[in-house]
Amino acid sequence: MATKFYLWQKFLSRFRLWKSGDREEDIFLDKIKIREAKIDDIPQILEVEKAAWGEEKAATFEMFESRIKTFSEGTLVATINNKIIGVRVLKN
Repeated sequence: MATKFYLWQKFLSRFRLWKSGDREEDIFLDKIKIREAKIDDIPQILEVEKAAWGEEKAATFEMFESRIKTFSEGTLVATINNKIIGVRVLKN
C-alpha cells in the first residue's frame, strides 16, 4: 500500500507542478481518489486508454481483464465522483 501511495503522490506532485500558480487546481487535486481497478471499471478504463494512446495502440478489454485478474494491485485508477480520469498499470 505504501508503494501505491508513493507512486500516486509522485504523479500528483508532477501534475501540481505542471499547473503551478493555479489555486483552483489544488482544490481539484483534493477530490481525486486512488484505488485498485475492478473488472467493472474496464469500460471507463478503455475510454481513458484510448484518449491517451489512440485506438490502435490502446490496450484491449481482454488485456485489462487479464491484468486485473492476475495482479489486481497493479492496476490503479484515479477517480473524481466515481468517474475514472486516470489509469496507472504497474509491473509485478
